[in-house]
Amino acid sequence: YAFKIFIPSIPDFIDDKSALSNEAPYLSFGISFKGIQTILDETSFYPVEPDPVVGFTKEKSLSPNASTGIYFNTPLFYAGVSATQLLPFASNIYSEYEEPNPKKHFFLNIGYKIKKKDIETSFIYEPSILFKFTEDFRKQFDFNFKIYYKKNYYLGLSYRHNLDNIWGSNIGILALAGLHFKGFCFAYVYDYTLSGIR
Repeated sequence: YAFKIFIPSIPDFIDDKSALSNEAPYLSFGISFKGIQTILDETSFYPVEPDPVVGFTKEKSLSPNASTGIYFNTPLFYAGVSATQLLPFASNIYSEYEEPNPKKHFFLNIGYKIKKKDIETSFIYEPSILFKFTEDFRKQFDFNFKIYYKKNYYLGLSYRHNLDNIWGSNIGILALAGLHFKGFCFAYVYDYTLSGIR
């Protein structure tokens, strides 16, 4: 579920000459619920040798979860915070060693669109940063930079960095290209991993 509140009044630093769209600034809220169903069917198991672990039964488990977020957007600036995996994972089939409990994830996203005032230009520059951390305080950030051409075409680069130790470590570089067409967004993304896991 999501709800959007439009804000008719906006500070003077966003005027008609610098605005990038005709849409009024808004504040939006969202919340989602989901359920994960797990089925373990051992009725068709035929072990070569007797196995005490196999109970030849059929077990089911349903685990609910929720996510939420808030987002503020103007023609030039946006910021949002969100959280996922808010409810503890509950399963009567597996133990926490067999099915680890997913950690809560928190996100902070901030971006700004740069366009020179009083100058007609086809290019818009959008730097942004995304902070991510978990409840056990594993941290990483993405630094992103996009260039729009005539508002409908864009190219971008993203650099991902891990902050789990003093100096951190490089995780990956991402390149993307996309376009907006009749209310749809089409994009191609290439993600190159810099860590030892390929």
